[in-house]
Amino acid sequence: STMTASHSDADAFLFGERLRAALGNTPQVQIRKRADISATSMSLYVAGERVPKFVDGVRLAKALGVDPTWLATGHGAPHAAEPGYLSVPIY
Repeated sequence: STMTASHSDADAFLFGERLRAALGNTPQVQIRKRADISATSMSLYVAGERVPKFVDGVRLAKALGVDPTWLATGHGAPHAAEPGYLSVPIY
């Protein structure tokens, strides 16, 4: 098989780990439909066998409600888009 992606197997593996963590108990089908991603692609992403194209990665992050940079690279926090979301007092 030829490697057309510029990503290493390790990148795909780690992306898969973050994707599975972000999914939690949410059904894959729900997220992939919201992100407009095919069943085949989604299963490859979740299995850690392929890294999505940038646009698909951003769509996935939005569908999951996580930070796109974290999902794509592992840098930052899953919910970096909501600064201080943990420090909001509960009345």
